[in-house]
Amino acid sequence: MEEENHLYSPPLFADHHPITESDNPPCCDSPPCSVCFVSVEASDHGLPPLESNVLLKILLSKENLHDPQITIRLHPSTVDFALIESGAVAGRTLAVLTVTDEDGPLLDPSPISIESGNDDGVFDLHVQKHFSMLKLAKDAANIDRSEYDLHFIATDGQVPERKRRKTLKVYNEAKLAPSPVVVERDLSATVPENSPVSSFVAQVHTNSSGCRFALVGVVPFHVDEISGIITTTNELDVNNASVYTLEVMVQLPPPSIQSVISTVTVTVADVNNHAPVFVGLPNRLSIAEDTQAGGTVLTVKARDEDINDNAPEFHCDVTHSVLPLNSPPGTVVTTVSASDRDSGLAGRVYYALLDAVTGFSIDRATGTIKTTENLQVREYKIRVGAMDGNGVMSSNNATVTLFVTNGTTLRWLEGPDTISVMDSSTAGDMLATYTTDPPSTIKTTSVLLSIDSLGKLTLASSIPPNTDQFYALLIASANDVSITKCLQLRVKRNPPAPAFVKKSIALKLARDSPLGMEIIKVDPGVECEFKSDCRWLGVNSEGVVSVKELIDKSINSVHCVLEARDKQGRTDTLKLHLAVETAEKPLHLNATYNLHVKEGTRPGAVLTTLANDPAYIFEPTLDAPIGVLPDGSVYVKREVARTTADVISLPITATHRIRNNTYFTVVNVYIDDDNNHAPECPKQTHFHIEENSNIGTTVGFLSATDKDIGLNGVVGYRLLDNQDLLRVGVATGKVSFLLFCSLILIFRDIVICKIRVKFPSA
Repeated sequence: MEEENHLYSPPLFADHHPITESDNPPCCDSPPCSVCFVSVEASDHGLPPLESNVLLKILLSKENLHDPQITIRLHPSTVDFALIESGAVAGRTLAVLTVTDEDGPLLDPSPISIESGNDDGVFDLHVQKHFSMLKLAKDAANIDRSEYDLHFIATDGQVPERKRRKTLKVYNEAKLAPSPVVVERDLSATVPENSPVSSFVAQVHTNSSGCRFALVGVVPFHVDEISGIITTTNELDVNNASVYTLEVMVQLPPPSIQSVISTVTVTVADVNNHAPVFVGLPNRLSIAEDTQAGGTVLTVKARDEDINDNAPEFHCDVTHSVLPLNSPPGTVVTTVSASDRDSGLAGRVYYALLDAVTGFSIDRATGTIKTTENLQVREYKIRVGAMDGNGVMSSNNATVTLFVTNGTTLRWLEGPDTISVMDSSTAGDMLATYTTDPPSTIKTTSVLLSIDSLGKLTLASSIPPNTDQFYALLIASANDVSITKCLQLRVKRNPPAPAFVKKSIALKLARDSPLGMEIIKVDPGVECEFKSDCRWLGVNSEGVVSVKELIDKSINSVHCVLEARDKQGRTDTLKLHLAVETAEKPLHLNATYNLHVKEGTRPGAVLTTLANDPAYIFEPTLDAPIGVLPDGSVYVKREVARTTADVISLPITATHRIRNNTYFTVVNVYIDDDNNHAPECPKQTHFHIEENSNIGTTVGFLSATDKDIGLNGVVGYRLLDNQDLLRVGVATGKVSFLLFCSLILIFRDIVICKIRVKFPSA
């Protein structure tokens, strides 16, 4: 069994509350901040317990938590590969690559490179500060292969270093023979309105598996990029829309960069998802007391909105029209319209004249009414009914009033038949403008609408909840004649309001960032217009934030508020905090530093300063008598003695306060002797010489000593007198005979010793 060594780590306290590793006590008002202070308290277990506290200064730095991101921009933007076109020459740009990192600016001067796939040397990657360009290194005519798989690798240069790889397919057009591709251009499908989300709708077919599919516009459908299968993304409601026209962009397979549009018509079929509803039931029913048994008291009617059991309905049951006198037979009077919410045969509507009128006919299928004879100047009333394919009669009838005049007729000049209105619209919102020729007085029968004398149609009140659509009738009157227009108003649901996932983002920005450099892309979730309150930064229509103006050297942080506003005027904001950093200058440190200090130097004496860069913190890696302060000052930490060591080697690290950059050096401190000892005289102070000794005879050797070390401990000798009688070696202390004498020697450190030499004749 392996043993685990657990080191005790005392807890930290902030304001008398323990701090765990996951805690993040606030350190400043507006992030990002680089310094915070924590009060650390310690107490013992004695009686009474004693306490002590200290204020701890903590330097904060962001961890390297995110991999770098590689973005490849191609032309056109709909393809995911690069194409070497026939005739392309060396230097042609194939793609633009950018590398970004959520942890801040990239510290690697060359953040991206081609890892593999360029064995032939066909491509050159020109790496610049903020983007890189992939270019051809050869003319297309000199490239033999038909396709390449280029593998790129990006590094962030931070600690710990993170990497990201990405592959780009490159095709050589001259070496490929593309096959003809057939795409299904028009198709239709029917989907029940109660279909669950992700239900199959249709599939756009092609004869190539290399095609890619994408939907154009915002619709409640999704197309699979590979297969072309269309599915639903939201619940469908035939009341909101009964038909969708989808445009599917089909990107042809490589090496083609062309795309085609396939149109898919989706019909939403009604299903049995509505309960029957009673129609026209009175709140109170009165019955006469003499009513006979079996007599009819009340006819109960019910309506069901579902399939094959709905009656046709005229949404506008009043129609006015004007014809000039002498209009020939066959002139169109008007067209009436009824709708049936059923599908299939039960949803088909057929029209008929209800009264035995002469002079008019109606098209059974379209509801178009025409004259069959010359008409007189008068007012005609024509009643029209409808029934569906199952013989169910319409729930109401339409009455057409025709004015035949020998004067000026009346006609509509301006104004739509269908209006889309948002469900959030309020009273007073303008919808459209209607005019006639000649000018007339226009009124509406709807309580939800109002129209003024200038023909401006506005909402008279807010739209009732759960209303998908409603109809309104406009009546224009002039010169004793009138015309009508049946308006359909479709209520559109507002899309979700813009909402940023994060309300505040903190980033780092290099002070020398060029104009136009992209910093980050923000996404509020819906299509919006963006605005920034900051003069330094700009944001485009896609939410890409970039440098708009160079930042002053006196500014160390930039705080901006980005606003996203949708078409309905709804907004959301994002706070962007940018710490502006000056480009880091490399710390110039020698590999080694050689210093000298005398033994006995007092503690605290500063020997040298390694650097004057406040961005770095210096720390020793060994506990030695020589230390280093955080600012790089090398000092004597404890008293040094040469008896302990001649030289002290101290490894030192310098770490950036914000980044994780680290430099290393070694300081060698040589301990010099202080020469605090005097030489000691030889113990032997008397020498004898034999009689008849020759000149130059060695009398003896002097053996003075010195407790100092090095040069300070070297003893030298010289004669103070009787230089004509004796000779002494300066370094060896050898005494040689010249003549009889007594002598006095002085040593190097001015210590006088008397040495006596006795001859036989003495």
